[in-house]
Amino acid sequence: MKLNRHYFTRQEQRGLLLIVIIIFLIGILRFDLYRHSQQNIQYSYLPIIPIEEEQNIQKHKTSSNRYNRKESTANTKPKESNNNVYLNSSTPFDPNSVTEQQLMDMKFPEFGIKNLIKYRNKSGVIKSVSHFKQIWGFEKLDSVFLDSILLFPKPKASRPKIKAEYSNSFKLPKPTFEETAKEPFRVHINQADTNQLKKLNGIGSYRAKKMVEYRDLLGGFYSVDQLDSLYWLPDSIFTNIKEQLIIDSGFIRPIPVNRIHLKELVKHPYINYTQARLISNYIIEHGPLEDKADFYRLRGLDSIYLKRLLPYLSLD
Repeated sequence: MKLNRHYFTRQEQRGLLLIVIIIFLIGILRFDLYRHSQQNIQYSYLPIIPIEEEQNIQKHKTSSNRYNRKESTANTKPKESNNNVYLNSSTPFDPNSVTEQQLMDMKFPEFGIKNLIKYRNKSGVIKSVSHFKQIWGFEKLDSVFLDSILLFPKPKASRPKIKAEYSNSFKLPKPTFEETAKEPFRVHINQADTNQLKKLNGIGSYRAKKMVEYRDLLGGFYSVDQLDSLYWLPDSIFTNIKEQLIIDSGFIRPIPVNRIHLKELVKHPYINYTQARLISNYIIEHGPLEDKADFYRLRGLDSIYLKRLLPYLSLD
């Protein structure tokens, strides 16, 4: 059946013509875009490389990247700081007399400075570089650097006195040498007061007072080693004064254990409440103690403890 144009109105005919023209223009536009896109495409042809050669090239690239990475890390590695760069480091000083402020000005470690001052306050003396490095805070310092700036006091050599002997002749006097050794200062610890104790090296007003108070609580010392266990007396000071102390056991004030009250017995530093109660109950049940060997029958008092306590007990 043929399409008759007379079946369409004039207006419908114009619409169909407009649609045909639009479709034609769209077709031309798409063809023009396709032609331009084909002209802009650039084809690149890669050469064909065998698999073995391609693997070798890849290995070479990775090795070169590693080498470049090592160089970059080596160049960016921070430089080690020199711990021995101080202000006025070329000026020698004596570690036994230098002040805290001078050490701070020379930029020594603050922790080591405090430990050095504490050690010197306890009558400690620095005698060598290795001794100086034993102070906490100075152990990482270079020994060669410290040897160049540290000064240590030289021991004074005692010169013997020369005694001249003259005769009637005209001969020159013959020098004779006499050894003049000073006797060390000694203290009777059971009789000395605080003024005498303060003459000992490292003993000030505080330690002298504590020593007298502890002696009165004990009733006197029967051995120098009793001072070694006191917390307020450092080992360095005890070692220095140990040879200067004289013990006289005749000045010990014993405790009349058969007659003393429980409250008084507890006041002794070597007796606690449990031990005092044990001794008191034993005397109440069995009567007064007649021999010090009876203390070994008490359960709860070992032999080591009794050896330290018996010099202070009296059976009168």
